[in-house]
Amino acid sequence: MENHGFPPHCFYGVVSPVLTCWTEENPGQWFHGCYREQDGCNFFFWIDVEMCPRSMEVIPELKRHIHNLEELVLPMLVDEAEELEEVANRAREREEKLSLLLIVCWFCFVDQTLFAYAYDNPKAIPSFNKQSQILIDNHVHRCKENQQETNHKFRKELDSFTILCCITSNPKVPPKGCH
Repeated sequence: MENHGFPPHCFYGVVSPVLTCWTEENPGQWFHGCYREQDGCNFFFWIDVEMCPRSMEVIPELKRHIHNLEELVLPMLVDEAEELEEVANRAREREEKLSLLLIVCWFCFVDQTLFAYAYDNPKAIPSFNKQSQILIDNHVHRCKENQQETNHKFRKELDSFTILCCITSNPKVPPKGCH
């Protein structure tokens, strides 16, 4: 079929796309076909010349080899993706915990700052008396205990995180800070 430099049109009058044949007889050869592959007009026009017999043997073998490699690699990629998802989930949980800890520390800081101001400046609060002073002292004491407990928990989590980092890194060469 002569096309004089113009792309051929199928019997529907639409420019026919370049397709690749993957049959055993014509592996990798290009042709023009109908744009409707499933229920098209059966238009067909070879672009490539006939292949040599050696190419007809080698190309299907290479395709099978590629397919086998893809079957080997795909499970590894799935496993890697699952591991990365687990790491991301753990990091997200750790971030949520640290955000909550930051909020608690911030509230304790603000609370202690306000009560320290009231403790140092008793005249700043009009109804400040001996009973108020005792309540403030008790509250300041409780806040300090809570802050110490929170700091202890934070140090434990930080130590756990450091150990986890040491375990997941190269076991032969521990990073700085690992015990």
